[in-house]
Formats: sequence, structure tokens, C-alpha cells
Amino acid sequence: MKKVIFFLSLFCFAIIAHSQTLPDSVKVKYEAAKTDEEKGRCLDTYLGRASTADSVVTVHALDLLSWFKKQNDIVGADYTELFIANVL
Repeated sequence: MKKVIFFLSLFCFAIIAHSQTLPDSVKVKYEAAKTDEEKGRCLDTYLGRASTADSVVTVHALDLLSWFKKQNDIVGADYTELFIANVL
């Protein structure tokens, strides 16, 4: 019984750790996208995967927003602002 509980809890932690992507990997995927639609799907996949109550994702979204504004990327900034407005 202890082994079952151990493996079940290990599985749960592995899923949580796997589902959290770093913003840097999102930036790489975003820059590789060629069209605005692909860029939107990339951000939607990253931001939409997490629950809206997750404050860590909101912080990452704010980081992405400031990065997009520094890059003068209107599409990325718009998608990120849309996510933040949805959370609020």
C-alpha cells in the first residue's frame, strides 16, 4: 500500500512539473512562428494551459508582456493583454 501511495504521489508531482513551461521556451517557439495566427496559437497554448487562478502564470504573462513591448511586437502584446484581462 505504501508503494502505491508513493507512486501515485510521484506521478502527480511529475505531471505538475511537466506542465509548467518556462517563458524562455515560449519566446523561442513564438519567434519561430511565421504568421500571426501561429504566434497566437503558441501563446494560447502556453497561457491557456494553466488555470486562470494560477498566480505564477499571471506573473509570467506580465513578464511576457513587458518583453513584447520592448520588442515592439503588437501581436504578442495584444494576446498577452487579452489573457491578463481575462484573468482580471
